[in-house]
Amino acid sequence: MSDCRLLQLIKESIDSGTPPDAAIPYSFECADLNDYYEILYYAAQVLPDGMRKDAIREKMEALDNVRRTNSQL
Repeated sequence: MSDCRLLQLIKESIDSGTPPDAAIPYSFECADLNDYYEILYYAAQVLPDGMRKDAIREKMEALDNVRRTNSQL
């Protein structure tokens, strides 16, 4: 399991019956980009199809582009 405390809290909430839409915050901050990506990835897996899931996938794609750009420097 991830060391990211926010991700652990989200998973615990969903496992206890909270719908993913309610358990996953619309806005959050992470000091570690890997944790941020992990939360986005998890959210993309559990959220129902719709605009929110599409927005998360766009954020993941943008983060992938930043990672690729930084690795080329």
